[in-house]
Amino acid sequence: MEITEKYRPKKLADVVGQTTAIRQIRRIIESRGCAGLAWWLTGATGTGKTTIARILAEDFAGTEFTISEFTGRDLSVDNVREIERRMTVQPMGQGRATIINESQDLSTAVVALLLATVEKVKLSKFDTIIFTAMIDVEEKNCYFKALATRCYQPELSDTKSLTFRSEVVDFVSGIAALEGIKAVDIESLCDKADWSIRGALSALDMQERIEEGKQDSTWPLLSISECNATRTGARTLARRRNKIIEPRGVLPQNAVDSFGDNTSSGNINSLFSLPLTR
Repeated sequence: MEITEKYRPKKLADVVGQTTAIRQIRRIIESRGCAGLAWWLTGATGTGKTTIARILAEDFAGTEFTISEFTGRDLSVDNVREIERRMTVQPMGQGRATIINESQDLSTAVVALLLATVEKVKLSKFDTIIFTAMIDVEEKNCYFKALATRCYQPELSDTKSLTFRSEVVDFVSGIAALEGIKAVDIESLCDKADWSIRGALSALDMQERIEEGKQDSTWPLLSISECNATRTGARTLARRRNKIIEPRGVLPQNAVDSFGDNTSSGNINSLFSLPLTR
């Protein structure tokens, strides 16, 4: 299991660097209960949005079988209609939760439908819906603003916060100690990852491979901002001299160039035929 999943918090109390947001969430739940709530979580990549969303969903639903998770780019009009259809039926568990990640990528048509969906969730005794987004809705159109304002919006800490950074360093240092990973400048590692918790843990996982002799220690990592050039949601890749290493093999440089060209042009199908060596 990857370190990022192995140490993903399972309780709100364990979420790193988001004390204010967690306090706000608890107050809302204490006053309103869990059913009929819509949440909008905005923050930089790796700040805990999806972790918080999954904890809220699991605490409310009680079982993974009544939790649906989508990404904004893939959520279709038909998906939204299916979400609403399910709301007419009592779930087999204690509740039903819907998570929509990367909501900044939702189409305008889907957002327009979700305006009504959120209002239906608020009237439900068995449903909750949670949106996560990487940008402020002020940067989007009026439909996005209308959707976000229908939801509770806890204030997630920014990666520039010194308190957030301190907690991230302590968290990553603790994991390094548990995993027996030595000779790592944790603060530099976190800074290289743009203070993304997920990015820092991925780099720590790479360091563990180096110590085990599975990776060449002379090959430097790309920062999160550099990796984001491959598009939102792409897995962080590590550039190594003239090759890129990823979990399933090695992509030669010409394949890397092809990957970048095809991704930027939206030619996704061709990515599955890239040459791969072991």
